[in-house]
Amino acid sequence: MPTNNFVKLFKNWGANENLSLRRLRQKAVTLLALTAMCGPSDLAPRVGFMRDQIHFNDDGSMTVLFYGIKNDTDRHGFEIRIGRSECALTDPVLCLKDYIRRTNQNITESQKQPVFITLLPPFKALSAQSVGTILRV
Repeated sequence: MPTNNFVKLFKNWGANENLSLRRLRQKAVTLLALTAMCGPSDLAPRVGFMRDQIHFNDDGSMTVLFYGIKNDTDRHGFEIRIGRSECALTDPVLCLKDYIRRTNQNITESQKQPVFITLLPPFKALSAQSVGTILRV
């Protein structure tokens, strides 16, 4: 899939810290979908995609464990390691780290902590349909 238009778009949007939470979520969803080659049902599966499935490594990469992917017949999960990008504006690791940091305040310790959340209280997990809408835009 050609990614030139995404690169142009994200460079045009500017730095993560200047983005609204809505735009940052769009960017994080898109970059993770592109780099991990996954779709809406992988990023918002019925079993949930939780923050404890993401580990930010010391070398700047991140390791993501996906459960419930269609070709995971044993249901042990799929682990993917994603490296940093040379361009901070299109770096999936930095973007996801920034998104999680900015949305941590919206999730209490007693709640399960989904990766992608709705923008309105009670900040529940984003649906696969909503993720699909983001990826189609």
